[in-house]
Amino acid sequence: MVEPDLFSLQDEKKHGARRRNVANAYALGTLLGMEEYVDQCSTLLLRQFAKIAQSKELVDISGWMQYYAFDVVGELGNSPLRKHI
Repeated sequence: MVEPDLFSLQDEKKHGARRRNVANAYALGTLLGMEEYVDQCSTLLLRQFAKIAQSKELVDISGWMQYYAFDVVGELGNSPLRKHI
């Protein structure tokens, strides 16, 4: 039998136990500790946008945001920065 995930689990005791297992990942201190990695990726993205703005090229921002997301997730997962941006 497949167990429900944390969000669809209806048993309060099981839900509470699972929530405690992941709660630290979303604690303010943990999130603030990740901020520097997100900032590095944001800086790279803004530099790229500045170059594009100077060239006055049209840009598909959806691709850039996907690359940004890849880089942020990679940074938070302790992977070396791939610089998709």
